[in-house]
Amino acid sequence: MTKMILKTNLIGLSIAALSGLASGSDRNDAHLMPFAATILMQDESDQSVDGNKDIPAPVAEKTDGDDNDIGWYLRIGGGVNFLQKADEKDSGGGSINFKAGSDFTIAAGIPFSDNLSLEVMSGFTYNQVESYENITRSFTFDNNGYLVQVPIVASLEYAINITDSIHLGLNAGAGLQISHINSSYFTFGTIYGTAYSFRYQAGINLTFNLSSSITLGAYGRWAGTTEANFDKNTQYPNGESAIILKDLQNVAIGGVLTIGF
Repeated sequence: MTKMILKTNLIGLSIAALSGLASGSDRNDAHLMPFAATILMQDESDQSVDGNKDIPAPVAEKTDGDDNDIGWYLRIGGGVNFLQKADEKDSGGGSINFKAGSDFTIAAGIPFSDNLSLEVMSGFTYNQVESYENITRSFTFDNNGYLVQVPIVASLEYAINITDSIHLGLNAGAGLQISHINSSYFTFGTIYGTAYSFRYQAGINLTFNLSSSITLGAYGRWAGTTEANFDKNTQYPNGESAIILKDLQNVAIGGVLTIGF
């Protein structure tokens, strides 16, 4: 408050001095001219300094660059599945051979960092029966039938950037597999059933950038299961025991498309 009063008085004195000089009423006040001008200049300087004290320093706005954004992604794959010979449990050497079939997968992933991500995958594989070996039943099998596998797997993937646009992904995971078999007898109908098994898998993806959010490439995957017991929920004639397979081993290769969001 004291500073403001002092400034007001000084400004008033300066104006009075300048007015006197302008009217020419007292030429002895001419010596006040430099003094008044100095006061006005000093006051403007003080206002500028005081004003700057009230204005905060500019702060750079934070921006989220696209290169640093970590969002979720969708991965779709399709290719060929090779289901290996499946041995029957406790049958004296019985087994089933399968033809090469189809493989389809869809997965959603969330990156933890630039290199590590968590992925949940599902899909299906379809393989037709090629032949039966030493399967002992009251009736003879023909070579018809198929096996469908539906996995629900959580996995971790570690990405290696070979170049800025080429990436190598290594993944491994585990989960549940639902398998359904439908095998035809020669003339007397079919047996079919559903089994629930523990599934484990490991794979590799090699992709290259089509854009900042889309990659295209190839994948390879090996997957296995524990025992597949088709005895439950199975219909068959004459009360015969259904097929119980020791495990199901798969190798799949194909193409993969990844879209980032």
